[in-house]
Amino acid sequence: MSRLNMWYKKLTIFQAVILGFVIINVIGAILLYLPFSSRNHIHTSFIDALFTATSALSVTGSIVVNTATHWTRFGQTIILILVEIGGLGVMTILIFFFFFLGKKMNIRQQRLMQETLNISDLSQTGEVVRYVLYFSLIVQVIGALILSIDFIPQFGLADGIYYSIFHSVSAFCSGGFDLFGGNILRFQNNPLVMLTLTSLIICGGLGFIVWRDLLTYHKTKKLLLHTRFVLTSLFILMSISVITLWLSESSRGAFDNIDPRFRWVHYMFLAISPTTAGFSNVDYNHISMFGIFATIILMFIGGAPGSTAGGVKVTTIGVVMIYLVSSFRNKQPTYKHRSLSDNLIRRSLFIILFGLLLVLGATLILLGTETIPNGFGLEYILMEVVSSFSTAGLSLGLTGRITTIGKCVLIVLMFIGRVGLVTFFWSSSSRSQEVKVKYPEGSILVG
Repeated sequence: MSRLNMWYKKLTIFQAVILGFVIINVIGAILLYLPFSSRNHIHTSFIDALFTATSALSVTGSIVVNTATHWTRFGQTIILILVEIGGLGVMTILIFFFFFLGKKMNIRQQRLMQETLNISDLSQTGEVVRYVLYFSLIVQVIGALILSIDFIPQFGLADGIYYSIFHSVSAFCSGGFDLFGGNILRFQNNPLVMLTLTSLIICGGLGFIVWRDLLTYHKTKKLLLHTRFVLTSLFILMSISVITLWLSESSRGAFDNIDPRFRWVHYMFLAISPTTAGFSNVDYNHISMFGIFATIILMFIGGAPGSTAGGVKVTTIGVVMIYLVSSFRNKQPTYKHRSLSDNLIRRSLFIILFGLLLVLGATLILLGTETIPNGFGLEYILMEVVSSFSTAGLSLGLTGRITTIGKCVLIVLMFIGRVGLVTFFWSSSSRSQEVKVKYPEGSILVG
């Protein structure tokens, strides 16, 4: 035990985060592989079990087997637990048990949580962990209670309660899993279910730090710069997305079967879901090419940092946009009379550029391993790749037909997308500090 403890202490913060994810993921895959997890009572292919476990823990929602018909209630519950852990964060759950046992976090554990939840102040770690858990529990319980109003009369008491809990957790944690075998298309004309799922998605995708700031505003009378930046960035992104998707899809009659009074809910859902949730309120094979590529862009951007959403995060895009505009005007990049540091800009550029490189590399591999059906083009592969990287879970149909090599590629993408590009790439760095050497500047022509 002492050797194990010494080995653990040698891990960097980023390596410890990844190790926790891998351990939980493997345990989940083994449980889903067992015969009593599937309805036919035989072993599920381990690659399918691993894919499902990774999809659940990374809160992606991509499936290679039907969640409703393939898995038993035990298997579905394992998926539900993995989604909950993935949404809140592996380290958040582990630290919760520390509090439950009455133990205090040491500096190392606090730094783990600081990296997991994007907390700037180390002293706030314990308080934020408690807040995240309490806030998440309250929101998911309220969501389940509202959904049960519709689900219990439809499916009976036991199934109605289970369905309510499952879909409340899946929506809040951006899981994208459903128990209806066809996503949530059956609820297109059900305002109660659609509005509840939309609200849960927004709550999860906005970020725990932002909600904490908003809910304590009556005491503090001020908002963090981060909160204002997130709200402004999301408002701009969602406004543009809803308007453009409405213009592109209304002419195609995407929601002509919906009561005109509630169509705005679906256009809002169509814009919000790709950034975080992975639920689809429309068959993406029937929307315009503009709508598909707009969805791919929204998936790549994602939601807010420190939330259940994936993607490169909306604040990352916001920082780079401010930097580009400021560079064009030959001014210092600022926001609300605060300058943006060079380190923040470099980190934002790193995340976007490496994200694009990963997407391009994975797309090239899948173009060589997968078969594209007639009537589709590059978007068939690209949407699947970006969906996995951004943990969104939307698809044009490739997931159910994908090869073993393709599954492995998507598993890696989902893994990187959930732990984060910075955490993943910096996990290979050593604890030791390298000697800083300043070299003379070189001249290279660019542009």
